[in-house]
Amino acid sequence: DSLPPDPAIVPRPKAVPRAIGLLTVAATARCGSWAVARAAPRLRARYSTAMSHSSAESPSCVQRDRRGGHEVGGITMPSHLTDAGRTGRRGVMPSLLRAIDSHPYHAPDTAPVLAGHDPVEVAAAFENVMVPAGATEGETAVMAETRRRLRRDGDGGTAALDREWDATPTTIIPLTPDVTGFVPWERDGVARGVAEWVLPEGWPFPDADGPPSGESSHLHHAADRILFFHGGAYVYFSPSEGYRPFTTRLANTTGLPVLAIDYRLAPEHPYPAAVVDAIDALAWVNANGPRGAGAARNVYLCGDSAGGGLVLAALLAKHTPAGLPAATAAAAAAIPTPTAAVTLSAYSDLTCAFSSYRTRTYGIDEPHGDFVFSVGDPARDAEVESIACYHGKASPRLPTLSPIYASADALKMLPPLLMLVGDAELMLSDTTEFAARALDAGIPSLDVKVYRRMWHVWPMYSEAAHQGPRGTLPEAEHAMVEIASFLQKIA
Repeated sequence: DSLPPDPAIVPRPKAVPRAIGLLTVAATARCGSWAVARAAPRLRARYSTAMSHSSAESPSCVQRDRRGGHEVGGITMPSHLTDAGRTGRRGVMPSLLRAIDSHPYHAPDTAPVLAGHDPVEVAAAFENVMVPAGATEGETAVMAETRRRLRRDGDGGTAALDREWDATPTTIIPLTPDVTGFVPWERDGVARGVAEWVLPEGWPFPDADGPPSGESSHLHHAADRILFFHGGAYVYFSPSEGYRPFTTRLANTTGLPVLAIDYRLAPEHPYPAAVVDAIDALAWVNANGPRGAGAARNVYLCGDSAGGGLVLAALLAKHTPAGLPAATAAAAAAIPTPTAAVTLSAYSDLTCAFSSYRTRTYGIDEPHGDFVFSVGDPARDAEVESIACYHGKASPRLPTLSPIYASADALKMLPPLLMLVGDAELMLSDTTEFAARALDAGIPSLDVKVYRRMWHVWPMYSEAAHQGPRGTLPEAEHAMVEIASFLQKIA
């Protein structure tokens, strides 16, 4: 289709280059977004203003949820999103999760019929898991145009990623390997392995060294930290290349410092390099904060796409270390279990074996499915590319490569977990099947949210493929609020 040029977005202070090259639609657990979010009180006004165009009549999440006893932050959301259900372990049914990804993409607007289950119970669980899609004509048009631009670009969603980022007053502190002890590496003659602290505006807050309270101006203790793993199929991107629009927003909306690491990538460094680096970073962030050496109180793991898979791999390494060097296995066993973890569009199955790789394949004659993966045969390409590029000679069914194959004994040991995924995603099963298995195993705390009509790592497209400023795609902002609510509940 012929489209007008994208409107210019003026970032703060300048645009971040996005020309990273064509992503092979292959093992592509492509760059996406893990978003943790909860607006600190001092940031609420800015986010409420940014979102107000979405629904002038909708109450803010703060107003609505105070009435319901569940405060989520000050972002004004469309009414169809403020009504989205929130559920804990009891509201999620393994059989329902499996039914959702086996349905065609356009079908799951009504609850499936599950043999042996009360239809009323299934319908209630379905509404708790499924987050509504845009209900107004304007929101539908925004989503349709975003999908069209994704399809037009045909680059795995790279060109359409958000451009705007909070360069000021957010503070970014680069950490070279000689400071962190992380493994240095290089690509195309450029030194890599540089992590960065991304600090929210005003951090550390004046009262953040004491225990959080309902009257505090902050949400978390100064010793609470997020460790973030970026996506990109274990091949692309870095904290400073493609991810600052996300990590600066993450820090400012949570009020938490975010440590984003530049883990080693394939093909130069195949498995288990990324997992080794993740475990090293987890050990380091437990003992070091933005102000230097100091033990963490709470560590939250976050990751999108391949980074989501890496979150799960790092958690499972403590209990299923097969395939890892002995020193890494010992380190994983010694590290305290993170307080909680969040995955967004997690890439948990390198074998691409489950339903959504068939039900969410992009259809040209009747466009539906994942527009990020609208070229080629992702399942076939993933089998070839991931073997050659990332897992090499290792079995793709190792739990630290494909966490979906972890044992029940390992899955039930996971910390509180929130998993967000789009209903249109090719990798929908990587979340729903993993979650179903974890529930079957007896995981103590697991929340799953499936966003109707959303594609792979949609929160990285808050600008709706450059149709407007941040917040143009309300579902992207809602995902941030959902994660923020989860972290607030856990803290």
